[in-house]
Amino acid sequence: MWCGNAYFPDFFNQVTNDWWHDNWDYLHKTLGLEVDGIWLDMNEATSFCDGYCIESERPKSSLRNKAYYIPGQRDLETQNLGVDGRHDNSTKEYRIAEYDAHNTFSIMQTKASHSWLEKQGKRPYVLSRSNF
Repeated sequence: MWCGNAYFPDFFNQVTNDWWHDNWDYLHKTLGLEVDGIWLDMNEATSFCDGYCIESERPKSSLRNKAYYIPGQRDLETQNLGVDGRHDNSTKEYRIAEYDAHNTFSIMQTKASHSWLEKQGKRPYVLSRSNF
């Protein structure tokens, strides 16, 4: 959360979920960390940059300028991810825009954590600071 230029995992993508599980496996099996539940703290996809830390990454025709309603008249990208990023949804025909999926980051991370706990034979308990 307190980062500058950063890239966040796309939990809509199964490869990311596998990577997440591999990391938990490493903590659990290799380092011997016993886990009965997971607390996902500070798990909002946010940044101190406004949209893009590297301006050349912004598309020429950004969704940022196409919002129908902006609560509080604040730019949607203020200390936030760029709204133009695309998330995997298992089809190449349509990829979900960050504009539409921003608030789902933590629930997708929670689902990935939940499924790892299930694979361990645990009754999943995941506490998320942020959620949809």
